Amino acid sequence: MIIPRGDIRSPIWIIMQAPSEADLGAGTPISGTEGFHLDKLFNELGLPAPYITTIEQNSVIPYDTTREPVYSFLHWLTTLDVLPAIIGLYDKPACELLTPETRNYKKPYDTKLDKWAGSLLVSPLLNWQHYCIPLWPVSQFFIDWSYRDIYKYIDLGHLKDEYDDFKSNGVLTLLPTYRIVTQPTFSQVVDFISHCRDANYVARDIETIRLPKSKRSETGVSGHMYTVALAPSSREAMSFQLWNWPREQRTRIWLALNELYKNCNTIGQNFFQFDAHYEEAYGLEPNLTTLHDTRLRHQLLWPELPHSLQFQTKQYTRQKYYKDEGKQWNPKYLGQLLNYNALDTLVDYEIFEKQEEEFCERPHLK
Repeated sequence: MIIPRGDIRSPIWIIMQAPSEADLGAGTPISGTEGFHLDKLFNELGLPAPYITTIEQNSVIPYDTTREPVYSFLHWLTTLDVLPAIIGLYDKPACELLTPETRNYKKPYDTKLDKWAGSLLVSPLLNWQHYCIPLWPVSQFFIDWSYRDIYKYIDLGHLKDEYDDFKSNGVLTLLPTYRIVTQPTFSQVVDFISHCRDANYVARDIETIRLPKSKRSETGVSGHMYTVALAPSSREAMSFQLWNWPREQRTRIWLALNELYKNCNTIGQNFFQFDAHYEEAYGLEPNLTTLHDTRLRHQLLWPELPHSLQFQTKQYTRQKYYKDEGKQWNPKYLGQLLNYNALDTLVDYEIFEKQEEEFCERPHLK
């Protein structure tokens, strides 16, 4: 058994499932070298010392031996007068216990902790306003020291941003809400494309579909454009499939898209190397002279960092991890793919806006 460390009244808690062997020897969680580096990171970021506790083998919790330790932990929380606003989940078991959405429900796609690191999650098991933020154990960057800055400024950076808002406002800032339209009617599609023509910028993204591996030929095409999403702002988007329309309606949609693509200022992620090739192959005429590719822009701004949309979403936005949604769909659940497609455009638009701020601070890069 171990004794939690820190002030239980701290607005920030770090929760892990069970203590390590070293922690059991020291009598406190996240001890020794690992604890030293975690404390150092909190000091460098100007964060208050967290209260660090475990779900299992905790000396302050009266355990019911007939039930799983998490039930005793949750009951113990109900007896406290002060509860944390921000919770760092320090290992995957703790994440899976308190935030069930991080569990790997659909194999073979293993949703690892590093994908969720830095995401702002809400536990259905905790009945007060809070955010749970998955964190890698500090020992991870002992293996790869280059990850330390990402851990400090991005993963823990989200924790700091939420704490600073909480300290200033007395409450946590709500997560952004989006207006997403999927599977729209024909008239809704035409009206939305017209609406996009009046926007300063339009974030665009396509999703492709391929035959199952068993039916593909070695010389076959890599895939076909299947859905498209458009976002005229970082808060509204529409996603729709391109083919399942009557011929006359399909023709009008494609002509309207082409007119938009020729004249709008486009935001896209990896657009030059992916989307543009597909659009041109299908006879569309994207105007590449007014394209802002957030991947290329990120390579200029942060050449040392990963440049995927997944990473940039974590770096620039408060949107939680969602990228597995695009892998785990099938035609029976088209809505899942359309929602994923729309989210890509919304976060890409927000990334673009944040990059614009960075370019204003570093105009020599633009």
